[in-house]
Amino acid sequence: MMDWLIMGVALLHLVTAPYTKVEESFNLQACHDLLYNGINLEEYDHLEFPGVVPRTFVGPIVVSVIAYPAVAVIQLLGLNKFIAQYIVRGVLGLLVIVAWRRLRKQLQESFGLPLTFWFTFITASQFHFMYYLSRPLPNTFALVVALLAFSFWLEQQHHALIWTCGIAVLIFRSELCLFLGPMLLADLLTRRLQTLPFLQCVIPAGLCCLMTTIAIDSLFWGRLLWPEGEVFWFNTYKNQSSTWGTSPFLWYWYSALPRALGSSFLLAPVGVALDKRLQVLITPALIFVILYSFLPHKELRFIIYVFPVFNIAAARACQFFWEGREKSGTRQLLAIGCVLHLLVNAAFTTLLLTISANNYPGGAAIHKLHQIIPPDAFANVHIDNYVAQTGVSRFTQLHDHWRYNKTENMKAGSKSMRSFSHLLVEAKSKYSYNLKHYTSSHEIVSSVEAFSHLSFNYQQFPPVKVRVKPAVFLLKNLDEESIDWSWIPVETPEIVIESTSTGEELTQEESVDKPIEDEDRKDILEENSFKSEEKVTDKTESEGKISDEMNMESINQPQLQGEKVEYNRGIVENMEPEIVTEETGMLSEPTLPNTGCFAPEGEIIDIEDVHAHVDKQDTSKSCTREEIIEAAEEPLEVVEDLGSDEKDDIAGTCTLCSSGEILDDKGEATLPPEESTEIGEDLDQVDDVGDEEEAELVEVTLTLDENDAKGKADE
Repeated sequence: MMDWLIMGVALLHLVTAPYTKVEESFNLQACHDLLYNGINLEEYDHLEFPGVVPRTFVGPIVVSVIAYPAVAVIQLLGLNKFIAQYIVRGVLGLLVIVAWRRLRKQLQESFGLPLTFWFTFITASQFHFMYYLSRPLPNTFALVVALLAFSFWLEQQHHALIWTCGIAVLIFRSELCLFLGPMLLADLLTRRLQTLPFLQCVIPAGLCCLMTTIAIDSLFWGRLLWPEGEVFWFNTYKNQSSTWGTSPFLWYWYSALPRALGSSFLLAPVGVALDKRLQVLITPALIFVILYSFLPHKELRFIIYVFPVFNIAAARACQFFWEGREKSGTRQLLAIGCVLHLLVNAAFTTLLLTISANNYPGGAAIHKLHQIIPPDAFANVHIDNYVAQTGVSRFTQLHDHWRYNKTENMKAGSKSMRSFSHLLVEAKSKYSYNLKHYTSSHEIVSSVEAFSHLSFNYQQFPPVKVRVKPAVFLLKNLDEESIDWSWIPVETPEIVIESTSTGEELTQEESVDKPIEDEDRKDILEENSFKSEEKVTDKTESEGKISDEMNMESINQPQLQGEKVEYNRGIVENMEPEIVTEETGMLSEPTLPNTGCFAPEGEIIDIEDVHAHVDKQDTSKSCTREEIIEAAEEPLEVVEDLGSDEKDDIAGTCTLCSSGEILDDKGEATLPPEESTEIGEDLDQVDDVGDEEEAELVEVTLTLDENDAKGKADE
């Protein structure tokens, strides 16, 4: 029952204040990365935000291994990732409770069951121990080992005590040597622990712990290091921790311990006075607090290890007064006071827990942002420094398709800040200076309040009330054009092309990436040429002649099978206006006959200018029937004798361009000297054309005559 009480109260603290602050960020982010990123160390948070000093990964590894099965179920079911943060914190709290339970059982053997009852109720009624036991602080990981070491000291199990001391000091918190060291020293002085057995155990234990942390942490940090050694050097030797504030020497005695122990702080000295055995137990705790007070920078969590020790003394006082309550009226009042002091602790805990629940505006802000924006929408969110330190973690970044940015020192209202769709900005009101730069470009979507102060009114119950004030504002960018969406992956729609012969389906990606043979490439150009011809027919007489010549070329081309035609047509349609060139294999825009043609030098000239010269040449010189036939047969035979590469270049061009003729000043066509020899050789081959081809040329001539007659009739 006592263990269940502790677990229930710890769960209440966890659920009431589920978010974490910057002091807990390293261990929490490390647990997230171990669970979600695995061996992908490049995605780990500590490489982007390393912190002031490096911390060990040993604790997060232990917690992550235990939490992994539950987190795997969360991932499998597709549940909210923030549930994994509850699981991780719950596992850490469970480890502390297990160590505390072992201490309680040892107290039961040494002092009896009544003392452990009071010890349990006192612990459950206090705020700070129950609040911190599930928080992933370095001190909390060290608390697990410190409680085990203290219980081993009570049992006089020196071998286990030495090993736990080594783990606590060398891996987690070096200052624990001030707390655990006096225990070992006391046993050595009283000869309960012999020197030789001590050395035989402490040397291998120290080397093993040191090598473990160096090996593991050097792997994760990417350099050879001993994390806790660097922390000790930074905080103690360099005294750099003073940068975060200093406190008086007696601060732990008049501020930290009274707040941590509550009204039980008054009973601890009574218990030490009543039972001399407690004088031995509490001595290491007193030495630790006194020596640690010399460090200027002080925080309550630094001495959390001694809270259970002081609670043992307070429990002994409550046991004494409760058991003697029937002896006198004074003792009866004292017994009632012991019960009431638990209620005072509980009331104080309720007040502090309410304050803490309102002390994480960053976590509440990002939670509200996820509620406002639909989960299937995209968002580019910037999280400022204050928000990142007061509750935001990788567990709170729920959507993988969102972009969360925590870049620091970005100028308010700058272009980079306007590239985000939403902003989480610290501000005390909507008229704050931080929001002044966004009045015209952003709108306030919502705001989150945080703890401000306490107000007292003795005419109401409860007389104390927690006051809050605005702390974080959620802004939405109204200028859609300034938002950076370049990180969103663009998915290309898949187009399925079905083969006509085999019925095999080809996607667009497969059809484009598939290698195209020379013959297939030629067929693609021919198909493209056919489509071009349909667009330019019935315009002018000269364009009609060009179209007829192109149709004559297509007559002599081999017929494609149905499957190849469908395959090539699909490629051409998907490529839209692009074709593959022979020379480079790259995609280029084809030139259609109605927009121009390719000159011999590769330059594009206007088709109207070419035919203007042709008309001029025809008016200055009359042609006989034989010359028309010769002009008609010349480009056809040149195409047949040229290579496959040159065929593709000539397809869709006019006679003058394909033959390489140049018009002189008088408008007469001439050939360049370097090409006249090659054309002469081609004309010699024309004389060898068979009778069958000559018959086809006669048909072409008749067609030309008919077109001439139709053109004159139209005029």
